[in-house]
Amino acid sequence: MKKSVIEGSSSPPETEVSLKPRRRRYSSDDKTRILEVTDNLGPGQLGAILRREGLYAHTLSKWRTERDLLELAPKARGPAPNPLAAENKMLKDENVRLEKQLFRAQEIIKLQKKVSELMGVTLQAME
Repeated sequence: MKKSVIEGSSSPPETEVSLKPRRRRYSSDDKTRILEVTDNLGPGQLGAILRREGLYAHTLSKWRTERDLLELAPKARGPAPNPLAAENKMLKDENVRLEKQLFRAQEIIKLQKKVSELMGVTLQAME
């Protein structure tokens, strides 16, 4: 009489294959751990590690190149920052400041015109 692989379970283990295979993704911590293990191996041990992790040798080679170029850090997500955003903000702030300054100058000119009218002084137009 055969024993079930899982005690107390009468159903066989799940063996269904998904219709769409999913690509494995490794975090930078996983990559670093695997590279540390494979860097310290003796001859003939690399194949066992590659089979266990489900990797190919060229993947390790690519990861080593990335590590040497310091690109194993997680990438920032989201849209890239606009390089002109800081200059745009500065120009908008300057525009607001200049509009306020222009408004004050126009109000002063209006006041000067009213004062000159009250005093009876006529302003000559400049040519």
